[in-house]
Amino acid sequence: MLLKMDAAVLCSCEEELCRLERRLAAAAQEMQRIGEELRREGSAGAGAGSRVVSAAAGLHGVCMKLQRMTAVLNGAREEYGRAEQRNLSALQDFGPGLIAAGKACGEAVPGRIAAPMSEDYLQVLDTRYENAVPEARALYDKYRDEIDIADCSLKDTAYYNGVCNHVKYSWENDLVSADGPGSVYYHEVGHLIDDRSRLFGYSSSRGEFGRLLRSDFDAYVSRVTEEYGFSGRDEAYAYISGALMVDRDRKAAVSDLIGGLTGNECIGAWGHWDDRYWNNYKALEKEAFAEFFEASMGADAMKVQYIREVFPRAYEEFLKTAGELSQ
Repeated sequence: MLLKMDAAVLCSCEEELCRLERRLAAAAQEMQRIGEELRREGSAGAGAGSRVVSAAAGLHGVCMKLQRMTAVLNGAREEYGRAEQRNLSALQDFGPGLIAAGKACGEAVPGRIAAPMSEDYLQVLDTRYENAVPEARALYDKYRDEIDIADCSLKDTAYYNGVCNHVKYSWENDLVSADGPGSVYYHEVGHLIDDRSRLFGYSSSRGEFGRLLRSDFDAYVSRVTEEYGFSGRDEAYAYISGALMVDRDRKAAVSDLIGGLTGNECIGAWGHWDDRYWNNYKALEKEAFAEFFEASMGADAMKVQYIREVFPRAYEEFLKTAGELSQ
């Protein structure tokens, strides 16, 4: 299950930038003071010389941090500048977000699991189903009767159990989920379908999917590095991390997968914060399948657009696989 970083953990880029600038100014003043002391002491200034070396090293460290935070802040500012236009385009192309589906509640979920859920929640699932990407909806239809929700009132973190082939989660929490109502249901069902749609192993482990995830991200980093003239991957990661903080809940899938690809060196507000998760067999591919499925089962086209911006070929491979599996 994808987890959102606690807001208290996230520092303000602008506040950090100001702190670093103050430290940089203080270090520069210290360098100037020591330099003047050196000139006064002349050849007897060996002790002051070692302090100059130490102060210079500290100044270099602050400069590097300042450079990184500047990249993060610029990434966020650049993304804010594009966010409004993106949202307007999405509204024009796909219509408003969650709208009434005009059909009986509970249509999108198997009848045996609908009873404990509220009408409002079932309407959310229906609306997302009605507005789903065709390949994802067809795949859902193929395995709808195999969906087993063992517990929809779970008090702990939602998960799919690959041994028992069932899902446990809280529909009440899902109704108010920050990355979109219904996202937990379709994410965990995505894991279930990934498992059930292949006799041995997971469908996400087939073909080119994993390779394309990695090569798409490498291409994205290279594009950002070239476009903004960054000197290396660290600066690009800082910029991307800043951009992921804009419209961060809709970028939950992208943030999580980039975190998995970089050992959480590059990440936004969402991710699996225990790096050991990514050591599990085919964890990246399995998580990407569930993330892509969840984003595709919904009325929020921006979530898919954000995925396409970073993982264009991998997402097309997902749609191809979904189409084949739904036959």
